[in-house]
Amino acid sequence: MRCRTKISLITKPKGHLQSPGLPGITPNPGHFCISVLKSDLNQALGDCCGTWADCLQTDDYQAYTSYQRDHADLVDLNNCATHIRRGFKKALDLGERDPARVVKLLSSVYHLEAQLREEKAGPALRHAVRGSHVAHRLRLIRRYLGRIRSRHLPGSPPPGFGRGKTGLKLRSEKQFHKSEMGKAISYALDHWDRFESYLTDGRVELCNNLIENAIRPLKLGAMNDLFFGSARGGEPACVAYTLIENCKRHGLDVRSSLMEAMRMLDGHGPARAGELTPAAVAKARRMHQVS
Repeated sequence: MRCRTKISLITKPKGHLQSPGLPGITPNPGHFCISVLKSDLNQALGDCCGTWADCLQTDDYQAYTSYQRDHADLVDLNNCATHIRRGFKKALDLGERDPARVVKLLSSVYHLEAQLREEKAGPALRHAVRGSHVAHRLRLIRRYLGRIRSRHLPGSPPPGFGRGKTGLKLRSEKQFHKSEMGKAISYALDHWDRFESYLTDGRVELCNNLIENAIRPLKLGAMNDLFFGSARGGEPACVAYTLIENCKRHGLDVRSSLMEAMRMLDGHGPARAGELTPAAVAKARRMHQVS
């Protein structure tokens, strides 16, 4: 989010980290923290992740690519299928040639992932199903894109060309993107390896839609953040955003949970604040139900 007082989503992750176009956020119930961004995004990612080592699922925002390049021994990047699918869907809507097959195959993958989510499948089961039902569909898409590439990108360089150490694009953006389908093919092939790597890790989602949906209320209020005026003014709002979103993620009623927390703080002071976080309250309730 770009504003005078920058509000960002950050977390100290313990495992797989998924992120939209903002510093990272975990996809599973856990610590969801919104804070005022006081440094550039690359530095914010460093402050957030520290020496944490795992995979980071993101869109194509340059800050993540730069961070991964500087921490290649710690972090692997996974790309989002939605950003790949979007270009083909746009080409299909415009009536261009060839995108229908790609959209159909990707839609079938989304359908399988939705079934796994409904069944609350764990990482091991998701990895097995992806290996048996998804991998061959992605291979079909990849081969199909390679076959029709010259039709939409005449004279285009091979996938990933111009993205090496030289940093040269070799005019690919202007010279070879003659259509929406051409743009979609070029984007997909440039990001395919990082997208397909989700097959090897059952924790990784097909896309980062879960996170995009989680931050929608915050993004809808982005214009209001312009008028915090200072980091000091933004920090109370960040606390409120953090508590509200954590209540939602842990299945708690926001209003009743926050009112109860304020009553407890008024009666016992900040010494018991750790017991009143949404994560702690949700855990206590689960233990009470078991007993």
